[in-house]
Amino acid sequence: MDNLSELMGKNICYWNKRSRTYSEQNKEELNTELRQVWKGLFFKEISNHFHTSDFSDLQAVDMGTGPGFFSILLEELGCRVTGVDASVEMLLEAQNNAKEQGREKIRFINALADATGLESESADIIVSRNLTWNLEHPKEAYKEWFRILKKGGMLCVFDANWYRHLFFEKEKVEYETDRRMVQKRGFRDFNSNPEYEKMDIIAKSLPLSNINRPKWDYKVLKEIGFLEVCTDENIWERVWNEEEQVNFSSTPMFYIKAVK
Repeated sequence: MDNLSELMGKNICYWNKRSRTYSEQNKEELNTELRQVWKGLFFKEISNHFHTSDFSDLQAVDMGTGPGFFSILLEELGCRVTGVDASVEMLLEAQNNAKEQGREKIRFINALADATGLESESADIIVSRNLTWNLEHPKEAYKEWFRILKKGGMLCVFDANWYRHLFFEKEKVEYETDRRMVQKRGFRDFNSNPEYEKMDIIAKSLPLSNINRPKWDYKVLKEIGFLEVCTDENIWERVWNEEEQVNFSSTPMFYIKAVK
């Protein structure tokens, strides 16, 4: 990654600094009912798609693994897992978290999402959470993931329109309403960290921050060549606890499933 753009360099630097606090959030998930919620979702999606409950022959890639939450769950389900992230510090957190969970077989690699170096048609499953919005070249990343997937392989993307409030008045009002509701309900405000102001600056230069998704993703994935693409804009109701739902009411998580 010697030829990083200035924007991507700043982005990776930000996530390196956020690695410890982000890891703490993931550890919370591992110690709550959300662990079983996500595992149940993955088990259902994978078993229905591949028509098996034995995942031991399935190769899974967790793009933007961060502190390793998805990687750990997929390995627990029996998959052979590779976690990819551009942030070295995030990968160190992921390795530590995987070790604590007894999941040391997970392979972690430091690479960009649009230039992973992984072998073509080597993965049965690719998953990502809160990554695509953060990419400088999201369409190129989707092309890369298409290349890596085997024919019949499955892509599972979880994301949200996190930063449209920086561009549009309606979304800004809704975002500020979320902040007031969080305070009223006595929850932690997940957007109160002063560090997040740095990401606001970065997000203003990222191509998907002001794009209406998942409509964009659907169109691009079909153009790239995915045979089946479907979206679920209510997945947040299943995978977020009450605190998350109040914090992110104006930016609900969506789910995209695409089959090569």
